[in-house]
Amino acid sequence: MNGIADTWSGFVAWCSKYLPLGTWADWVAAGGTIAAFFAAIGIYRSGVRRDRRAQADAFSTAIWVDAFAGRPIPHDLYLHAENSSDSPIWLAYAYVPREDGGEGYRAVQLFHPRISMLPARESITKVMLTEKNGPNMQAGILVHFRDARNKMWLREIVSGRYRSERQRRRLLRQNKLVAAVDAGDRITAWPPTP
Repeated sequence: MNGIADTWSGFVAWCSKYLPLGTWADWVAAGGTIAAFFAAIGIYRSGVRRDRRAQADAFSTAIWVDAFAGRPIPHDLYLHAENSSDSPIWLAYAYVPREDGGEGYRAVQLFHPRISMLPARESITKVMLTEKNGPNMQAGILVHFRDARNKMWLREIVSGRYRSERQRRRLLRQNKLVAAVDAGDRITAWPPTP
């Protein structure tokens, strides 16, 4: 036991002889340098997140219901997607809550099945047939898409709030988001009009 204590005290003596600890001003300056380094990293990451978010915000979606009162069920739910960025948007799906009230979503591909992207500065309108009244369905509809930087986004249509990456992965892992094209859905405006 004394051997370890002697070795440690020898190490401490060596450090104090050859590595001076400096003054309080040196310690404060070192702390300020370290804080400035981490602040610069935080500012850089914030700018990167802001740029990514701007790319995702350029892909806008809107939803409305065919309000013709005399129309029999099923109702038409219109989803309009517009890419106002300079880059294409890939693999966009709308996830509509299940109409039977169960957990999970029904996936509706927003683009033509053979063309999985929406080019820059173009838009598309998709009609989704629903058995329930559309306004009740609007609150839970999500849009899932990949931007030009290959980042996946999951956004609520009505509120515009983005779901976190952890929430998106949890929904995918629980098979609540299923990427399958519903045969009852039809594309109304393809190719997009300028």
